[in-house]
Amino acid sequence: WGMARPLRFQYPGAVYHVMARGDDGKTVFENDDDRLVFLSRLGEACGSCGWRVHAWVLMGNHFHLLLETPLPNLVAGMKWLLGTFSQGWNRARKRQGHVFQGRYQSVPVNGSDADRYYFRIVADYIHLNPARAGLAGGKAGRLAGYRWSSLACYAKGKGPPWLEMDRVLQSFELAELRKGDERKALLAAAVTPQTYGRAFGFERMMDTCGAIVGPASAMFLLVALHQHYPSIFLVTLIPGLLAAVVIA
Repeated sequence: WGMARPLRFQYPGAVYHVMARGDDGKTVFENDDDRLVFLSRLGEACGSCGWRVHAWVLMGNHFHLLLETPLPNLVAGMKWLLGTFSQGWNRARKRQGHVFQGRYQSVPVNGSDADRYYFRIVADYIHLNPARAGLAGGKAGRLAGYRWSSLACYAKGKGPPWLEMDRVLQSFELAELRKGDERKALLAAAVTPQTYGRAFGFERMMDTCGAIVGPASAMFLLVALHQHYPSIFLVTLIPGLLAAVVIA
């Protein structure tokens, strides 16, 4: 007998780190039209499901969302989002078959005001994806200049109506800053290459823990370690981003 698929945790107000990859690792977002269509469909899903997106990034063969669901409708909404996008993607290429690989990942995120560590670490992880892929940072240009990430919206201080920015800023204790030039300059400044290296150390630690206890448990484990042993993480205010850094 095959093992049953684990049930998705759904409840009002749930927050998830959602990620899906292209089938067999193939490129999904081949051009700007693909990216714009996906964002349009995401906006429609947010409108119909009441979702709030706190951070997002589109890469070549996958995407990440920090997604809040005021109603317990993650499964229905993601089925519509991925299904509608996949149908259009296949139709434009006159092909059939899967666009995304297997089930999307949805890791519950603790986004409560009493414990903001997990929330801001996930936001950082999402926003640093272009740097890890060499698409931004250093000679590739500023991280905040990467167009297909919500960090660009944070830098400009505005975004689509479905992007909720206050909660991420509050998790970094930045929401009280004046919503003018100071706040924009803080978020728009480039992240240094040294910071990338430290952030990559966090990713390597995540990979190691994930191989042992699974990807969903790894983030909980690291955040719990941080709470009990603060020296494990160095949380520093850097120009443009407040990053969780692993001390090697």
